Amino acid sequence: KQQLGNEKCWSTLTGSGGWKRLNNCSYRDQGDRTGDLQFDYLFGEKGDEVEFAFCFPYAYEESLATHREVLKRVTGDIVVYNELLCFSAEGRRIEMLTVTDNHGADKREEDLLYDHADVASTSHLFPEVRDGTATRPPRYPEKAEVIISARVHPGETPASFVLDG
Repeated sequence: KQQLGNEKCWSTLTGSGGWKRLNNCSYRDQGDRTGDLQFDYLFGEKGDEVEFAFCFPYAYEESLATHREVLKRVTGDIVVYNELLCFSAEGRRIEMLTVTDNHGADKREEDLLYDHADVASTSHLFPEVRDGTATRPPRYPEKAEVIISARVHPGETPASFVLDG
Protein backbone atom coordinates (compact mmCIF):
# COMPACT_ATOMS: atom_id res chain seq x y z
CA LYS A 1 0.00 0.00 0.00
CA GLN A 2 1.13 3.51 -0.78
CA GLN A 3 -0.14 6.15 1.63
CA LEU A 4 -1.75 9.08 -0.17
CA GLY A 5 -2.22 11.29 2.88
CA ASN A 6 -5.35 12.88 4.24
CA GLU A 7 -5.68 15.43 1.45
CA LYS A 8 -6.60 12.79 -1.12
CA CYS A 9 -9.98 11.53 0.15
CA TRP A 10 -12.97 13.68 0.98
CA SER A 11 -16.53 13.11 2.12
CA THR A 12 -19.63 15.17 2.65
CA LEU A 13 -23.03 14.46 4.06
CA THR A 14 -25.26 15.43 1.13
CA GLY A 15 -26.79 18.81 1.84
CA SER A 16 -24.43 19.65 4.70
CA GLY A 17 -22.43 22.05 2.55
CA GLY A 18 -19.06 20.99 3.86
CA TRP A 19 -16.38 18.60 2.72
CA LYS A 20 -14.13 16.91 5.26
CA ARG A 21 -10.87 15.05 4.85
CA LEU A 22 -10.96 11.33 5.48
CA ASN A 23 -8.22 9.63 7.45
CA ASN A 24 -6.57 6.34 6.60
CA CYS A 25 -6.64 6.67 2.82
CA SER A 26 -4.43 4.31 0.87
CA TYR A 27 -3.92 3.23 -2.70
CA ARG A 28 -3.03 -0.28 -3.80
CA ASP A 29 -1.45 -0.59 -7.24
CA GLN A 30 -2.81 -3.58 -9.15
CA GLY A 31 0.15 -3.57 -11.55
CA ASP A 32 -1.96 -3.22 -14.70
CA ARG A 33 -2.29 0.58 -14.57
CA THR A 34 -5.27 0.24 -12.23
CA GLY A 35 -5.57 0.30 -8.49
CA ASP A 36 -7.81 0.35 -5.45
CA LEU A 37 -8.44 3.44 -3.36
CA GLN A 38 -9.21 2.37 0.19
CA PHE A 39 -10.50 4.40 3.13
CA ASP A 40 -12.52 4.05 6.33
CA TYR A 41 -15.80 5.84 6.89
CA LEU A 42 -18.32 5.45 9.74
CA PHE A 43 -21.83 6.09 8.45
CA GLY A 44 -24.25 8.04 10.66
CA GLU A 45 -28.03 7.96 10.49
CA LYS A 46 -29.84 5.47 8.31
CA GLY A 47 -30.92 7.15 5.08
CA ASP A 48 -28.12 9.75 5.11
CA GLU A 49 -26.64 10.29 1.68
CA VAL A 50 -22.85 10.62 1.64
CA GLU A 51 -20.65 11.61 -1.30
CA PHE A 52 -16.95 10.78 -1.68
CA ALA A 53 -14.32 12.48 -3.79
CA PHE A 54 -10.70 11.78 -4.69
CA CYS A 55 -9.80 15.44 -4.10
CA PHE A 56 -11.52 18.53 -2.78
CA PRO A 57 -14.22 19.39 -5.36
CA TYR A 58 -13.91 22.38 -7.68
CA ALA A 59 -17.39 23.32 -8.84
CA TYR A 60 -18.35 24.65 -12.24
CA GLU A 61 -19.49 27.86 -10.55
CA GLU A 62 -15.98 28.29 -9.10
CA SER A 63 -14.53 28.09 -12.60
CA LEU A 64 -16.84 30.85 -13.80
CA ALA A 65 -15.98 32.93 -10.72
CA THR A 66 -12.27 32.54 -11.52
CA HIS A 67 -12.90 33.88 -15.02
CA ARG A 68 -14.82 36.86 -13.60
CA GLU A 69 -11.97 37.57 -11.16
CA VAL A 70 -9.40 37.57 -13.99
CA LEU A 71 -11.59 39.97 -15.94
CA LYS A 72 -11.82 42.35 -12.95
CA ARG A 73 -8.03 42.43 -12.44
CA VAL A 74 -7.17 43.64 -15.93
CA THR A 75 -5.28 46.95 -15.86
CA GLY A 76 -3.03 49.04 -18.08
CA ASP A 77 -2.16 47.64 -21.49
CA ILE A 78 -3.37 44.13 -20.62
CA VAL A 79 -6.56 43.02 -22.34
CA VAL A 80 -8.66 39.92 -21.75
CA TYR A 81 -11.22 38.56 -24.18
CA ASN A 82 -13.82 36.21 -22.75
CA GLU A 83 -15.51 34.07 -25.38
CA LEU A 84 -18.04 31.28 -25.29
CA LEU A 85 -16.05 28.46 -26.88
CA CYS A 86 -18.94 25.97 -26.81
CA PHE A 87 -21.45 24.28 -24.54
CA SER A 88 -20.83 21.05 -22.66
CA ALA A 89 -23.06 18.01 -23.14
CA GLU A 90 -24.99 19.27 -20.07
CA GLY A 91 -25.47 22.71 -21.64
CA ARG A 92 -22.88 24.49 -19.48
CA ARG A 93 -20.79 27.33 -20.86
CA ILE A 94 -17.21 26.44 -21.73
CA GLU A 95 -15.42 29.75 -21.85
CA MET A 96 -12.11 30.68 -23.40
CA LEU A 97 -10.01 33.56 -22.11
CA THR A 98 -7.44 35.26 -24.32
CA VAL A 99 -4.94 37.32 -22.30
CA THR A 100 -2.43 39.63 -23.98
CA ASP A 101 -1.27 43.22 -24.10
CA ASN A 102 -2.88 45.50 -26.62
CA HIS A 103 0.24 46.04 -28.75
CA GLY A 104 0.24 44.62 -32.25
CA ALA A 105 -3.51 44.15 -32.66
CA ASP A 106 -4.64 43.75 -36.24
CA LYS A 107 -7.85 45.29 -37.56
CA ARG A 108 -9.06 41.83 -38.55
CA GLU A 109 -10.75 39.45 -36.12
CA GLU A 110 -9.46 35.99 -35.28
CA ASP A 111 -10.89 33.39 -37.63
CA LEU A 112 -13.45 30.82 -36.68
CA LEU A 113 -12.17 27.29 -36.80
CA TYR A 114 -13.45 25.39 -39.78
CA ASP A 115 -13.69 21.70 -40.45
CA HIS A 116 -10.61 19.96 -41.77
CA ALA A 117 -10.13 16.37 -42.88
CA ASP A 118 -8.15 15.58 -39.72
CA VAL A 119 -10.42 17.41 -37.26
CA ALA A 120 -13.90 16.57 -36.04
CA SER A 121 -16.72 18.99 -36.82
CA THR A 122 -16.15 22.51 -35.48
CA SER A 123 -19.65 23.86 -36.10
CA HIS A 124 -20.37 23.84 -32.35
CA LEU A 125 -17.46 26.21 -31.59
CA PHE A 126 -18.05 29.92 -30.91
CA PRO A 127 -21.87 29.72 -31.09
CA GLU A 128 -22.34 33.40 -30.17
CA VAL A 129 -20.09 34.47 -33.04
CA ARG A 130 -21.88 32.14 -35.44
CA ASP A 131 -25.30 33.52 -34.44
CA GLY A 132 -24.09 37.14 -34.67
CA THR A 133 -24.38 38.07 -30.96
CA ALA A 134 -20.59 38.32 -30.41
CA THR A 135 -17.36 38.93 -32.29
CA ARG A 136 -13.93 37.32 -32.10
CA PRO A 137 -10.99 39.26 -30.65
CA PRO A 138 -8.55 41.00 -32.96
CA ARG A 139 -5.64 39.11 -34.47
CA TYR A 140 -2.15 39.64 -33.11
CA PRO A 141 -0.13 38.37 -36.08
CA GLU A 142 3.33 39.03 -34.61
CA LYS A 143 2.70 37.23 -31.32
CA ALA A 144 3.25 33.59 -30.50
CA GLU A 145 0.23 31.74 -29.15
CA VAL A 146 0.23 29.61 -26.02
CA ILE A 147 -2.77 27.47 -25.13
CA ILE A 148 -3.27 26.50 -21.49
CA SER A 149 -6.00 23.99 -20.89
CA ALA A 150 -7.16 22.55 -17.61
CA ARG A 151 -9.81 20.03 -16.81
CA VAL A 152 -10.72 18.57 -20.16
CA HIS A 153 -12.66 15.77 -18.44
CA PRO A 154 -14.90 16.04 -15.35
CA GLY A 155 -12.59 13.93 -13.15
CA GLU A 156 -9.62 16.23 -13.69
CA THR A 157 -10.52 18.50 -10.78
CA PRO A 158 -6.90 18.94 -9.59
CA ALA A 159 -6.11 20.67 -12.90
CA SER A 160 -8.47 23.50 -11.95
CA PHE A 161 -6.50 24.08 -8.75
CA VAL A 162 -3.21 23.99 -10.69
CA LEU A 163 -4.50 26.59 -13.13
CA ASP A 164 -5.51 28.79 -10.17
CA GLY A 165 -1.91 28.63 -8.94
